[in-house]
Amino acid sequence: SPAPAATLESSPRTSFARGFTIGYMRWTERLAGWALDRLIDWFSQTPNATAEKRGERIGLLWMLLDKKHRRRADINLALAFPEKDERWRKHVRVECFRHFGRVLSDFLRAETRWKQEIDDAVSTVGKEYYDQLVGMRIGVLAC
Repeated sequence: SPAPAATLESSPRTSFARGFTIGYMRWTERLAGWALDRLIDWFSQTPNATAEKRGERIGLLWMLLDKKHRRRADINLALAFPEKDERWRKHVRVECFRHFGRVLSDFLRAETRWKQEIDDAVSTVGKEYYDQLVGMRIGVLAC
């Protein structure tokens, strides 16, 4: 007869072969969840301008620590803009990571933002085209 299939109940709760686990969740997943909760608390208790500045600093720290993506950004900018000098490309790279940090801060504050604050931060361009396509019953991807 075939061997019984492994189930969560029959698998070991702690296994160093798969990474140290507590229960069925790796300790790294628990740590990441805890860190995300602290970031959400930290960002949600601050005004928008302060949160954006914090996000920019996190984006810059991310750029400094993440060699792989920093290098990828450099290569992509060099390929996309061969006519631009290194100083310009470095400036664009830095501003991209700062932007990613601002987007992160916006995401982390999403639960606590007022509708008016969100409406003030968003602008709509070309809504008439959207309305026209929806009226024609054509699929629309809005970003």
